[in-house]
Amino acid sequence: RDMQEDKEPLFDAADTLRSSLEVMAPMVAAMRPCRERMAEAAEGGYMTATDLADAMVRRGIPFRQAHHAAGRAVGLAAEKGIPLAGLTGADLAKADGRLRPADLRAADLGRALTARTSEGGTSRRGILRQLRGEKKRLGL
Repeated sequence: RDMQEDKEPLFDAADTLRSSLEVMAPMVAAMRPCRERMAEAAEGGYMTATDLADAMVRRGIPFRQAHHAAGRAVGLAAEKGIPLAGLTGADLAKADGRLRPADLRAADLGRALTARTSEGGTSRRGILRQLRGEKKRLGL
């Protein structure tokens, strides 16, 4: 049996990757991120919903229940077209009676980013450590 049949797709994939990298390299080198737009995009959506659930867990609520409560809060916020931070105490009570306005502090994007201090986390210190490591690895 010919075991070489897999080579052609592999070489095709390698050629496609090489071409893509050749096109992307100058584009990436010329990119200038727009911090304001990035901040807007980060604030949109509900990516801190797990932090809301985590706040409930810290108060002794099992994660599964906290996750469902946070999900209902996200659903209500999305229905109203507002961020999680825009929910009122009444909204939180409607989503789940165990949600407290103080829990919303954990869902603040800046606070959520700072809280992730483990290896690979999103805290400023962690990101700078990762950047230093990658620059060293790349010889930059």
